[in-house]
Amino acid sequence: MDFISNNPFDKVVFPKRVSEGVIKKIDKKDNFFTKQELNDFLTRLQVKSHAEQKYTLFRLLAFSGMRVSEALSLNWQDIYFDNSSIQINKTIYRGAITQKTSFLHPLRHLLR
Repeated sequence: MDFISNNPFDKVVFPKRVSEGVIKKIDKKDNFFTKQELNDFLTRLQVKSHAEQKYTLFRLLAFSGMRVSEALSLNWQDIYFDNSSIQINKTIYRGAITQKTSFLHPLRHLLR
């Protein structure tokens, strides 16, 4: 039998423990765009050249409420133009979610 000369686990750096009161909580109001900020952001994306895909993605996220991982896992088979809906049945990882959400009429022409 061959043995290694040193233990590779000796080089592992363990994270420091943090007491409960030290962890900073994220203020929910800082985690979202205001209506005006969202309008400004989408307007700037819309006028920027070669940003059609980014504009469509961010508009879809803003007006549908779907998660980024759900939006990025969509296929054309998940989009129903006849009744203006999107079926969310998967995420970027292997989670299984089945729900249906409507998207707004202005998005319809962007997805075609």
